[in-house]
Amino acid sequence: NRFQYSPLDENENNEILSTLCTEILAYENAINVLAVNQTRWMVLLNIDEFLIPPEGNKLTTVLEKYDEYPGVTLCSDYFDVYNPDVLPKKNLVIESLDLTKPPEQNPLKIVEKTIFKPDLCTSFTWPPYKYNFKENRPAAKLDRHVLRINQYVNRYKGYWDLNYFKRKKRYQVDNRVVPQDTIQEILDGGYEIEDQERVIYRFVPEMLKRLGYDSSGKG
Repeated sequence: NRFQYSPLDENENNEILSTLCTEILAYENAINVLAVNQTRWMVLLNIDEFLIPPEGNKLTTVLEKYDEYPGVTLCSDYFDVYNPDVLPKKNLVIESLDLTKPPEQNPLKIVEKTIFKPDLCTSFTWPPYKYNFKENRPAAKLDRHVLRINQYVNRYKGYWDLNYFKRKKRYQVDNRVVPQDTIQEILDGGYEIEDQERVIYRFVPEMLKRLGYDSSGKG
């Protein structure tokens, strides 16, 4: 297929060109060449995204329950880490506590976050990135209490310009007991919520250890 580009659509065309020439090829190579014969489950995540099994320590234990499916699709919680008061020096990014509203995303860049079996993946649509499987089998959609992604946003904007954002107000609510749709309404209203669930915190000691720190964060 040939694509026609015009100066009026330069920014959009650059996004399309980057996707067609780089990202899609990288996805196809990872799925069909690198992983298809040696990987049981695969997921493509950004550097600021972390898989969290709320009720267990092993991802494989969760996936075993969904072995009949070609993949499992995940939802995400978002955390705002731009503010230095939230993320002191030598703290891990996953120790940020403030739940925030998902940032606006370019429709051309949205990826449906799915853990999938490469040998059952036939293709993916674009945009957005969405996986297709043999025999048109659907992926299971997992509740956030089973498995989810913690995504940490605004890191670079905050690093370069600490005054870029106005500090959002915290809404005093226990996110462990409030329904998820109510949580979303609060976030959509421009507030942030302290994450009192802190599911990811149980992984902090081991991560510090692997980074060469003790449990207090000292090297």
